[in-house]
Amino acid sequence: CWILILNFYYLLLLNASSGRSFSDAAQYPVFPWIVSPNLECRDLSLPMGQLSPKRAKHYDETFNDTSPPYFYGCHYSLPGVIFWFLMRLPPFNFFLWDLNDGWDNSKRTFVSVSDAYISASSTNQTDLKELLPECYSVPEMFINVSNLSVEQPNVTLPEWSSNSPYLYTSMNRKFLESSNELN
Repeated sequence: CWILILNFYYLLLLNASSGRSFSDAAQYPVFPWIVSPNLECRDLSLPMGQLSPKRAKHYDETFNDTSPPYFYGCHYSLPGVIFWFLMRLPPFNFFLWDLNDGWDNSKRTFVSVSDAYISASSTNQTDLKELLPECYSVPEMFINVSNLSVEQPNVTLPEWSSNSPYLYTSMNRKFLESSNELN
């Protein structure tokens, strides 16, 4: 049991060792997506941009066609991504409001775990985002605890969680802690 729990703390230590900090949104800790919303285990040997063969081909071509070569023109963790995921929690909702001079377009709001995963893993060429530690430990991030006046107050969660943020967070954490692929 203790070995399983160590994966969570190992990732926090790894983030801290690489200079990531909860007090700097530009260097915020990053945790990987472990399972897709339909409970398929993610291949952690590949970054999000390589999970879909079509996207992998696109990024490989980008690498071959650019000088100096690079795969991705965007990053997997930016302040905007942090605020996007945590928009329902203070102080992040204030940061997101400030970043966009008001609420962002409702079509670009974090409203569904499934949609976020599909975007980051296959459909959106400019989306490579990974998850945050809060996705494994703070169920309130999926609930409109701040009573924001937004089109969809709560995040839609995968069916297997019965749309319960508490069940989703605890199961997500369990998948993380039992993963044998973390290196």
